[in-house]
Amino acid sequence: MISRTGNNSWLSVIGYRLSQKYQASKTENRKPKTACAFTLVELMISVVILGFGLAIVIQSYMSALSGFNTSQNYIAAMRFAKEKAAELEVAAYENKGLLPEAKSGETTFGAREFHWKTEVSEVPNSGNFSNAFLVAAISMDWQERNIHKNSAIVTYLPKRKDLEQDQQALGEK
Repeated sequence: MISRTGNNSWLSVIGYRLSQKYQASKTENRKPKTACAFTLVELMISVVILGFGLAIVIQSYMSALSGFNTSQNYIAAMRFAKEKAAELEVAAYENKGLLPEAKSGETTFGAREFHWKTEVSEVPNSGNFSNAFLVAAISMDWQERNIHKNSAIVTYLPKRKDLEQDQQALGEK
């Protein structure tokens, strides 16, 4: 039994035993500490990495879009140049050949303005070939983001057989 005298008073013993039970229950109910949330530094690092990734994706998208626009412009220029070449071929067929000449003009496709030029000229000396054909060059020029772009088609078309007679007729008039 516990006596009331001395250091071991029954109140102190009960208090001691209650404190031990409290401490034991406190440690039994406590979960072990584990990382269950992100720190601010981890979140900031992930936001920076995400920002770099998005910047790379946006730059790639803009580059692809620019390449797409450039290819569309080349396609439009080549389509128009082929139409001009077809016009020259029809004129050569209808007139039984062509005479050397040069023409130029402007056209628009969408928001882009193209300058075109056709030059029909003599074929440089290459034997019998130069007597029967003319060389036709159709060139297209345009501006794209302040950069000059161009494209060209070159083809051979029949020369008019009675060229001397036509030149004499033009000289007489």
